Amino acid sequence: MNSKFGFFSLLSRLAKDEHGTILVQFAVYVVAVFGFIGLALDGGRYLLLHNSLQDLADAAALAGAAKLDGTRGAITRATAAAQAMADNNPPRWYDAGGSTSIGTPVFYSSLHPDTATTADKDAKYIKVTTDVTAGGISKIVPTFLAAVGAGSQTASATATAKATSSQCFPTSMMLCNPSEPQTGSTGDTSSFNPPVGAEFIFSVAGNTGGLSPGVFNLLDTPAGSGSDTAIKGFLSQQTPRFCFSGGTSPAQGQKTNATIVGINVRFDQRPNGDITGLDLTPAPVKIDGQANPGADCNKQTDVSAHSLLLPHDPSFTPATLSNGGSQQGTGPQLTDLQAYWANHHPGNLPAGVTTRWQIYQLEAAGTGSAGTWLTDTVEPHGPVCAPAITEVAPEFAASRRLLMVAVVDCLYWGVHGNAVNHIPINTYANFFLIRPSDGNIYTEYVGKNQINGANSLLRLIVQLVR
Repeated sequence: MNSKFGFFSLLSRLAKDEHGTILVQFAVYVVAVFGFIGLALDGGRYLLLHNSLQDLADAAALAGAAKLDGTRGAITRATAAAQAMADNNPPRWYDAGGSTSIGTPVFYSSLHPDTATTADKDAKYIKVTTDVTAGGISKIVPTFLAAVGAGSQTASATATAKATSSQCFPTSMMLCNPSEPQTGSTGDTSSFNPPVGAEFIFSVAGNTGGLSPGVFNLLDTPAGSGSDTAIKGFLSQQTPRFCFSGGTSPAQGQKTNATIVGINVRFDQRPNGDITGLDLTPAPVKIDGQANPGADCNKQTDVSAHSLLLPHDPSFTPATLSNGGSQQGTGPQLTDLQAYWANHHPGNLPAGVTTRWQIYQLEAAGTGSAGTWLTDTVEPHGPVCAPAITEVAPEFAASRRLLMVAVVDCLYWGVHGNAVNHIPINTYANFFLIRPSDGNIYTEYVGKNQINGANSLLRLIVQLVR
């Protein structure tokens, strides 16, 4: 009996004894603590991998969007650029997978709703997704959570970017690339390579109306106003009043008088009537074969027999063009340039001068004998009708006689003069006005600039949209 009661007494004392219970609690808590530590470490690695993959997706999408200029092969180039960005900047924090870091990009012509496309000219958006396949490098293998059966964890991210062209200069005219092939056009005007110094004559009559290479037309204003007042103001502008993005469209209808006014203010020919919106800044040298008697600048007398104009190309006899046409020469003859120089300046034509634009730059800068005029008693070479202007550097003053003309592969882009086209512009050419407009626009080709070129004012802007 005593032993029995002694046993229960012992159990009672053990039940009340709290010595050493901390070991039991520690054994329970340590499992939970290490679990939380493992969750924090493995979960943190997962989040870091996800952020790294998002950075990669963003960078790859932007790199791909920078190639979406709509020309042939744009999708292939965008895919390669996105993949190259991923290959050269692999994500961090992964510890399982292969070598591929992004999946095949998806291209869209529009968003909301998303419209997928495989056509180069329609691809404006690119969506990049980090690779989530078994061969990717987007996995982590849990270090601590593996003890509770957690397997490798896959992370991924997506990014969508778009490309938009932007220009901060007045592109008021458009030339359908006369060298565009009838088949196999690439849309990038790479075939447009006329000789520097060649004369181009543009007709101000008619509009494109079709897809013919060599067709010329005026472009609508960025604000979309095609009125005569808006068009002549746009043509007269040299310094941009605003920047705009996206494509442009041909102006509708006949704008002959508006074109003549907008071009000829650069020659100090101030028009009758409304001058609202006109940039009346003249070029520093205005030789146009006309004398302005007295203070009435709207009355002109022909003095071209004494004040020799810059010569036409001898390769063609300028004709009256129609229906929005253009005509291209091969360049001026040296003897014609020498005749112009001998009529206006002392001495000989400077060595190395082979174009009318080179002569004009010398005259605008007043360099050497180009600053001495033999014909000022017949036709003063400087402007007399325009308001006083602030002196500017010669290279900028001379550019008052430059026109920036968009050059477009019209067959590739499906340009129609009687439709709103939103034509993408990836090339523009500088043309020097060699004489005032009399119904046609007489120019000399100076050179071309392509989108994102070293000295180009035309840029492809890329941005993330989601």
